[in-house]
Amino acid sequence: MWSSTPENILANIPHNPLVHILILNKIVVYFGMRLKLRNWISLFSLVCISVLVSCTQSTFVKHPSYHTLEFIGPIALFPIDNSLIIHDQKSLSQRLNIQREYLYQNLVQKLNKTLLAIMKNMSEKEVAFISNSEFPKLASPEAFNLYGNTYVKVAWPPQGTLLQLAEFTEPHIILLLHEVNIGFGLVGSELYDYTRSNKEQLETSENFSIVISYSLWDNKKQQFIVLGYEESSVLNKDFSIEVIELTLTDVLKKIFNRTALPHKGGV
Repeated sequence: MWSSTPENILANIPHNPLVHILILNKIVVYFGMRLKLRNWISLFSLVCISVLVSCTQSTFVKHPSYHTLEFIGPIALFPIDNSLIIHDQKSLSQRLNIQREYLYQNLVQKLNKTLLAIMKNMSEKEVAFISNSEFPKLASPEAFNLYGNTYVKVAWPPQGTLLQLAEFTEPHIILLLHEVNIGFGLVGSELYDYTRSNKEQLETSENFSIVISYSLWDNKKQQFIVLGYEESSVLNKDFSIEVIELTLTDVLKKIFNRTALPHKGGV
């Protein structure tokens, strides 16, 4: 059921620093026992366990073949028409004073404009939307394991399928926003952990949250560069569309920094 593609395996096993830590720990234990340095073995093992625990809960994975990346041409991305997920629509519609049946389309229109404006403001490269007509080219979503019980759903182009911009050019780099979750009390580590639930927190939280799962996709090599999720929340009783836009801006800044997208100074 979960993804077992070569990219997934490569990203999580042979180049995983956790594997290196465990191997190093075994080496130290082996030679330590031979040299009868039992106290040092215990201390080193505790350090390794601490590092192991801290490293396992990463919100992103980098493909091992990318050490440096040259960004060529514009950065492309889809509008959020197909990726926006509204949690607790009733509460959001009441706070924004928008009828519930019009909430989704209203937010899609506003946030698409905000998304493109933010990206253009932050990026050193030209930014352009991919036409929604290209969306059906993406494969069905599959689950990608980040750590433990945490999985994000990703939808990538099938091998051999190149996505195009409206002017029929093929961008080198595509930022795929797989899910744009907006709501109250959302927490990424719970949202993507299939053993946990946000229900109680959603009903009581005053925090407005946005959690975005994403991939930076190499359209030429047909593989991901970075994938994961980023999030931001704000406590604001005077809730408005501006609060949503500011929270979205904060999440996109985190994605820019995480993926090393070329951005303007001060971002």
